[in-house]
Amino acid sequence: MNLSTVANQNSETGYGRMGQYLVKSLTKLGVSIDPCSSPGDEDQPVHANGLWMGAPSHISGWWKGQRVHCLTMWEATGVPPGFRENVHEIDTLIVPSEQNVELFSHWHDNVRKVPLGIDPAQWHYRERPPVGSEFRFMTAGQGERKGIDICVRAFQTVFGGFVPSASHPRPTLTVKSRPSLKDVRGEGITNISGTIPFADEIELYATAHAFLGLARGEGWGLMPFQAMAQGIPTILSDAHGHHEFAHLAAAPISCGLSKAEPFIFGDAENWWEPDLDEVCEAMWDMYCNYDEYLDPAAHSAQIIADEYTWDHSATKLIDAMGGREALSLPDITEREWHKPTIQQFLVITDKDCGYEVNGTVHKFKKGETYYVFGDLKRMMYENNNLDPACLDNPHESGLTPEQLDRLDRYRSEHERCYACGQRYNSDTSLDFEDEDVLELSP
Repeated sequence: MNLSTVANQNSETGYGRMGQYLVKSLTKLGVSIDPCSSPGDEDQPVHANGLWMGAPSHISGWWKGQRVHCLTMWEATGVPPGFRENVHEIDTLIVPSEQNVELFSHWHDNVRKVPLGIDPAQWHYRERPPVGSEFRFMTAGQGERKGIDICVRAFQTVFGGFVPSASHPRPTLTVKSRPSLKDVRGEGITNISGTIPFADEIELYATAHAFLGLARGEGWGLMPFQAMAQGIPTILSDAHGHHEFAHLAAAPISCGLSKAEPFIFGDAENWWEPDLDEVCEAMWDMYCNYDEYLDPAAHSAQIIADEYTWDHSATKLIDAMGGREALSLPDITEREWHKPTIQQFLVITDKDCGYEVNGTVHKFKKGETYYVFGDLKRMMYENNNLDPACLDNPHESGLTPEQLDRLDRYRSEHERCYACGQRYNSDTSLDFEDEDVLELSP
């Protein structure tokens, strides 16, 4: 069995961890894996099947005759056009949850579900530390979608002003996030920021008595899933990707709908809003009756170890791509490059700049004309690198409705003096060329 792949290998991200472990498990199952190639890499083998793990719109092309599969996911009730603009040319869309199957089936007639997993050698049952002078809640993530603000608000609602005693340990909340979160503060609340080694991450989870997984939207939700694999009693929002394993959680939380924060790909309609009152009740009950939650959490950890490993995911992934027979088809020998039909948008920059997308660096010279895919242009707009000359037609701009609402202000901020060329209302010492390369993640 052979497979060409593109997979993020950065284990600090969910996509990267998924890519890293699925490649390892596919190899263990006998799949010979080579990187997907493009013009200029003609010496590399081109297998009959190509698997891209990431945003469909970031697939720049493939060799004619290849069967194209994309393992992806989405975290809201609507998929923006900028994310799905070339899915009609992909043979198989593979997603991790039933909610994503229903969502992407509006635009594709071959959507397959492959649940994600854990490595049981790393994420396995660990007996919870005894509750001593502290009862430790934990959560992880960053940004509004991950629901960290809900965790903090619930903790402060339940335990604000709480006075510990000999029989009532001090409640604490640990928030693990890569950036330092300015809104994560208060009595008993700690923000652990930065990147920590993988072994230290596992040990950090092992210190927790309870985990809060209150994301407003997930394709799957690896962080609470890892917590549950360790046997941590988990309070989990029961919607989106979480619904796949919410029946194993200590306390599933019902959700309503709320407007999603704008994504770089465009408007995504709604998120799922966890019920704050239910969260507070679950936190208080878990604090007061903790011992009752330990055996069910241990049982859930065993189910995850038995049924939700990366090896199980890789087996289902092979089936989703057509099975062993499909992966045994002969390699492609005639090299004709196919570029999918993706809408391109006019870009003119007002400074030299660069962006890295999935390992490809896109460089731009001030004042020159380019055409790029929509999410890159939207990122350039957010970084104030676009000349207003490429924003004249709002209907063909590639911007989100929220970005278009700020267009008049954007134009005014980029106006320059006709005599000297300096931006109005700006400090001349700050009007410089920016040649840094920024990274755009899927």
